[in-house]
Amino acid sequence: KHGDYNTAFFEPYVNLTGTVGPASIKLGVNYAWKQSALLDGNGEKASSFYAHVEPTIGIPNTPFSLVGHAGFAKSDAFPGGPDGDVFDYSIGGSASYKMLSFGISYVNTDVGNGMKESLGADGAVVFSLTAAF
Repeated sequence: KHGDYNTAFFEPYVNLTGTVGPASIKLGVNYAWKQSALLDGNGEKASSFYAHVEPTIGIPNTPFSLVGHAGFAKSDAFPGGPDGDVFDYSIGGSASYKMLSFGISYVNTDVGNGMKESLGADGAVVFSLTAAF
């Protein structure tokens, strides 16, 4: 719970992954049925659906990979954005060195210009650094 709002909801998901040579792909689906943390514009419980695909292509004999993500959300609550449908995407790359992984991606959505600022949906470049022990 965050202030007066219930922010906890149950959203089971299924992911499938596969690999062919240096390429791998992950396909996933998330679904949250009608619950009190997902309210539509009239204060009624809403459901949420999200499907995504995430390809990764390793560049042979290098520590570099190309990574991508494309997702689609449909909901009358906040996950669906102002019109009930949101397409999100990212494209970038990663590099590994010993136990470290460095990443850079451009991420964005199709939320219209009039709503981006109020929803925090501007496109951006995201950097990451991960250590595996």
